Amino acid sequence: MQEYVNVDRKLHLLCQVLAKIAANLIEETEDYSHTNLGFDPIGRRIFTRWINSEKGDISLCVDLNRFSFQWIDHGLRVKKEIPISGKTYGQLESELEFSASEFGYGPELYKKPLKYEIEDYPFKEAIYRSLPKDGLNDWIKFRSSANTACEHLLEHLNATAEIRIWPHHFDTGIYTVLSGKLGVGFGLAVQDSMVNAPYFYLSGYPLDGGLKMENLPKLKDGYWETGAWKGAVLPLNILYDQEDTYAVIDNFILSSFSWYQQTIL
Repeated sequence: MQEYVNVDRKLHLLCQVLAKIAANLIEETEDYSHTNLGFDPIGRRIFTRWINSEKGDISLCVDLNRFSFQWIDHGLRVKKEIPISGKTYGQLESELEFSASEFGYGPELYKKPLKYEIEDYPFKEAIYRSLPKDGLNDWIKFRSSANTACEHLLEHLNATAEIRIWPHHFDTGIYTVLSGKLGVGFGLAVQDSMVNAPYFYLSGYPLDGGLKMENLPKLKDGYWETGAWKGAVLPLNILYDQEDTYAVIDNFILSSFSWYQQTIL
């Protein structure tokens, strides 16, 4: 689990470069979703939305197989690659700024700061090395599971939403509104001060005001949080020993969402 957490943290920092470039080169949206990212489990890469350039649409991604930044086109062809290992975060930012000149971009790459701050990671000035194989494989496995779990919930709700990684908190998640009454958020979050492990979460937000978290059902896997943040959580370490992780996640979704359904809808 600790290797997974370490990979989570290092990728979180690397993905701030993607978010910064998206913030500067993609038209801003009200909810700041122009900076969020996609995860491709097949190609094993994290990528920005499409960016208009002098040479056509491009996307910047972190390729987890080759551990490099890559500018790719609509044909998924690599137009420029910047290896990550052996460099600091600052060096990588500089190399990406230089590489972007090939597509007609220059100093404007980082002019507009992000509208949030992340943890000041102690390794920010350190040289990046290749990520531990086991931790990376676990990260890919569970982020893939998160994508699939989001699809399962959307199919259950007969709803639509984008499945994206939000670079601020680095969670894979979705948000959708049901019947004009209830907003539903679900996803996979990083370890934080609330839960001492990465965790799946499900929360509901009544559109007409507050919600009393009363008469909560006991969850077979996971538990309820009723503090500053309210909702159900499923710590990832619970899933490590499960033969069928999807069955556990699906049951977590069904049992926690059913309370919101009965209470609000």
